[in-house]
Amino acid sequence: MELNQNYQFKKLKIKSVKSLGVRKVYDLEMETNHNFILANGVVAHNCFIHSLEYSLISYACAYLKYYFPLEWWCAVLRNADKNEIEEKFWKYCKHFVELPDIRYSTNNFTIKNDKIVAPLGILKGVGEGAHEELSQNQPYASIIDFCQKITEQKKKKSKLNPETNKVRMGTSALNSGVVSKLIISGVMDSLFPEGLDIIAKLELYQKELATALNKKRPEKIKEEYRNLNQFQIYQHRKSILPIYSDDLIPYITKVNG
Repeated sequence: MELNQNYQFKKLKIKSVKSLGVRKVYDLEMETNHNFILANGVVAHNCFIHSLEYSLISYACAYLKYYFPLEWWCAVLRNADKNEIEEKFWKYCKHFVELPDIRYSTNNFTIKNDKIVAPLGILKGVGEGAHEELSQNQPYASIIDFCQKITEQKKKKSKLNPETNKVRMGTSALNSGVVSKLIISGVMDSLFPEGLDIIAKLELYQKELATALNKKRPEKIKEEYRNLNQFQIYQHRKSILPIYSDDLIPYITKVNG
């Protein structure tokens, strides 16, 4: 079989295909033998023609994975589901990937500044409605902008109570419970000023949300959040980001120390 000189794999510097003669091979697709007719009328068995194609595809994949790892892994992750990413691919590509960031993540894996930025879609335990609102309201400039957009979402769903003649504020899937999880997980870090700890971030969020809703007082931070140790914070992150991994020894040391 001759290769077309204009064939795209020429770019990969394949100079020639060397015949290894007749070898025992296995049909990877069909349980029974099957033939097909080439363009020139020659009848060919699938295993012979496929052996060449498998070789070319394998070579191309290996080349791309080695020389263009970001593009390679970005394509792989885009075509994988959450379970495949977590169970099969993450251990091989995690050093290329930035975890989801509410300010910079898009609807899919993208390459930004020599890193693959994970989408918000890989978050778990958040809910479809919250995912939809997060995407609809992007981009977010700051925690103030985030709270204002949540408020606008609630206002759009407001309804007039005919009995009291008062407008009842609508609801948002991005309630305080969901947003608190996102803050603790680190997904919203880029919306806050640098140097704030988790409690300070939660307090600032409640303050800005109260301001946007014209409330006199912000909601109180749950006691369970105030008493979080480093290991519990790690567990919160894992509940939302199962792919999140880190050395546990520093966390355990801080808890026991």
